[in-house]
Amino acid sequence: MLEFGWLNPLARLVMPVMFKGLREWDRDAADRVDDFVANSNNTSRRIAKYYRRTASVITPGIDTEKFAVETEKDDYYLAVGRIIPYKRFDLLVDAFNQSGKRLIIATGTENGLFKELFKKSRPNIEWVIGATDEEKIRLYQKARAFVFPPEEDFGIVPLEAMACGTPVVAYGKGGALETVKDGLSGLFFAEQTVESLNAAIEDFESRRWSSYDIRRYASKFDKKIFQQKLLEHIESLL
Repeated sequence: MLEFGWLNPLARLVMPVMFKGLREWDRDAADRVDDFVANSNNTSRRIAKYYRRTASVITPGIDTEKFAVETEKDDYYLAVGRIIPYKRFDLLVDAFNQSGKRLIIATGTENGLFKELFKKSRPNIEWVIGATDEEKIRLYQKARAFVFPPEEDFGIVPLEAMACGTPVVAYGKGGALETVKDGLSGLFFAEQTVESLNAAIEDFESRRWSSYDIRRYASKFDKKIFQQKLLEHIESLL
């Protein structure tokens, strides 16, 4: 559950009742849908499980022309996103506090969880608040690797990092399995634990990575390909 501050007790009381009504409405609405399109095989399986429907998979795209490769990397790891519980920035802080490796976290979130994690971060962890798009691209380009600890339906930010030629160290579950090519554009860690993540980073550092191969791989997720596939799918239904 997201943070509700002093309203948490009320939220715990009210939310189950609200969710029951929402589930019933969602089920009725889903029955009226003509066609499902999912952003990943991960999401497609969930649609099959809960709605008993088949969904075509058309993965989202990014504007790869916005990004460019920088072969001269700095010594930091990078994470980007909102500071909310399931994004697992707590895992990143704990892991890098232990390893002492340099980590930059770029976010626009300044909530209670952010303050807690900021306070416990050691000097090797740097927080960048409210970076512009240009500043984030520069961070992507210069990072040694992008670290992605959550389980997502799909996940756009790893694609942005890879479009800059930066490899990804990702949790091996959910949408990341469909965007990160193991051994080519990054690698996975098996458990959301400090030990598993730090072991994966050590493995990452023992390998050689090609920024241009990573960039070429990311180009298959260009938004123009997404647009074309979506148009073709719509035309097939008409």
